[in-house]
Amino acid sequence: MLCPNCSWGNLRKIGRNIYYCKNCFHEVEKKSNIIILFELDGDGTRKKVFTVNIETESEEAI
Repeated sequence: MLCPNCSWGNLRKIGRNIYYCKNCFHEVEKKSNIIILFELDGDGTRKKVFTVNIETESEEAI
């Protein structure tokens, strides 16, 4: 799976359907046909950056 932010192809799995990009330091969560990109804050909390619907390939920026 490619990172939806930087297109790096070596995402590391860190949980069930959750991946981490070591290139741009974002978390990617895959839920059925939706991919959600999260930015990590300094304290480790996640902030949603955008959501992509894989079926329609429509992007919803936050």
